[in-house]
Amino acid sequence: MRLAAVFGEAKPEKSDNEADALPRRLVLFRAHSHSHGGLRVVATDLHSLAWHSSSSLPPPENVFAYLYTNMMSYAGPDTAELVATKAKGLPRITISLDRVAASVLKDVIADFSLALYESYKTKQEHASRE
Repeated sequence: MRLAAVFGEAKPEKSDNEADALPRRLVLFRAHSHSHGGLRVVATDLHSLAWHSSSSLPPPENVFAYLYTNMMSYAGPDTAELVATKAKGLPRITISLDRVAASVLKDVIADFSLALYESYKTKQEHASRE
């Protein structure tokens, strides 16, 4: 079953580390099921950074509902994690992300931007029908 993509803002986890306290660019993410039924997640600042994860396994039940409440933590320049909790007291879902190679970074950001625009257009069409 193919589910609609979920877009969101990945908010940095709070940290006492001074380096983490520096202002960062806004990071957005997109989670969607790809053609093979697995889960694909891309996070990007739409400028110069992007991370991704792709799984051939079907996404866990309700994973998209979890992703509406999330945080992003950075484990260094090459890895990040998207941490999601549906509600207080429920288990957390952690998706490890790897940095996108510089050679494909522009393509990943362009694909993300186009998918975001398509989602916006679809929502506008649905709203105009109501």
